[in-house]
Amino acid sequence: MTSLDPTPALTAQRFLAINQRNVDTELRRIATGLFINSGADDPAGLIAAENLSKEIRQAEAEARAAERNDAIANIAEGALAEVSNLLVEAEGLAVSSANTGGLSDAEIAANQQQFDSIVGSIDRIFSSARFNGQRLFSGNFDIPAATSDGTGMTLPELSIGDFGSTQISDGSGGTVTRRLIDVSTSAVELGSPDAQSIIDTASSTINSLRGEIGSFQANTLNTISNSTLVRLENQTAARSIIQDTDYAASMVNLTTYDITGRATMAALGSINERLGQVVSLVG
Repeated sequence: MTSLDPTPALTAQRFLAINQRNVDTELRRIATGLFINSGADDPAGLIAAENLSKEIRQAEAEARAAERNDAIANIAEGALAEVSNLLVEAEGLAVSSANTGGLSDAEIAANQQQFDSIVGSIDRIFSSARFNGQRLFSGNFDIPAATSDGTGMTLPELSIGDFGSTQISDGSGGTVTRRLIDVSTSAVELGSPDAQSIIDTASSTINSLRGEIGSFQANTLNTISNSTLVRLENQTAARSIIQDTDYAASMVNLTTYDITGRATMAALGSINERLGQVVSLVG
């Protein structure tokens, strides 16, 4: 006798509903590119992916900060390089002016005018070297390494002093400390040994600071930037493994669900046909 038990039909409907949910899930993953679109997809994976996203945003901010600080160092180095070139020219004028027997008074006066122009240019360079509106050589500016290195450790920074024609040289004439501006105001004669000592000291000071900036860029800023970028790359790859859609697997799953769905529909149709036959016999 043909059974009227509806259980097979209900079972088929249940599996058909499950199959449709699986299809919807895979289509959503393919459309969004994300394996995890809600906590229901993978609760633990969602937590891990969100934590990695937070760390990635932090690493991105640190990388931008390192690039910004390297740009500040480049501005300072460019200004110092130009000042160094001017001091080389100033030293040549001092040496030339020391040859009083071979130069006329007019030539020495011309050298003095040129030297005065160099001193003025040095002051303008130090005054105009700025970043984001702040003077770099005011004595109150520090170049930080970065906002953080991801470990919570205190990072080093480079302090830049107060520079200008009244600060960068410290030559000594007797008991009186002389500076570059003194040679410009004729407090020290351009051709005197004191003038040459002042210019030489100024050059040494500038070159020393250039070396400090170069070392800071190479050994601190570049190191932090490189390590941050490596960390960012690895964190992004880890998040991708957890969160991103595996398109090949999703397409395989869709094909499987399509076959399963078709088979379930066929089974449900067969069950419904059998039940229809029973109903017709009873009627």
